[in-house]
Amino acid sequence: MAMRPERYRDAVVPHIYIDGADAAVRFYKDAFGAEELFRIAGPDGRIIHAELSFCGATIMLGDPDDRLYAEPRRVGRCTAGLHLFVDDNAATVRRAVKAGCEEIQAPTDMFYGASSASVRDPFGHVWVLLTWKDDLSPSEMERRGKEELDPAFKGSRCASEFSRSMYGTARAIKDARRSSTARSPRSNPISSRSRR
Repeated sequence: MAMRPERYRDAVVPHIYIDGADAAVRFYKDAFGAEELFRIAGPDGRIIHAELSFCGATIMLGDPDDRLYAEPRRVGRCTAGLHLFVDDNAATVRRAVKAGCEEIQAPTDMFYGASSASVRDPFGHVWVLLTWKDDLSPSEMERRGKEELDPAFKGSRCASEFSRSMYGTARAIKDARRSSTARSPRSNPISSRSRR
């Protein structure tokens, strides 16, 4: 079975977008007792990526990238990215495209320890398909994220590249692609676990 970080195990992890995500983090802490696991913010303070724990369940959130996502107070775009952890995201992308999804990003190795791919389903929902390779602690993920995205570390590379690369709206930060072999038609690329 492919590796999955404990906080993501056996879950579809919601990734919500809110204009003013910093205020939302404070609200969720106050209203629901959420625990902030970590955050990666741009130079302007906008949250690129943060994770909160709600009673042991992880929610991802950030300020929206208007080229692809909007918050629920707006109309016309997807308001959440659905992160699905799979054993083979290349095979899952092929299966999803065959079923009618639009490929947004091919599998790409990312700094946070996963190969990331994304598709848009016929209903407009964006699915981020992740095959985890390295179970990083939140502090290590935050450190790598800052090194990868912070202009102070990367000169011309701005924080918004994270969003563009993760969701395929521009060239990926890294060109490394995970090679995969085709599975038989009867195999399930989503999970090798037996169903309960």
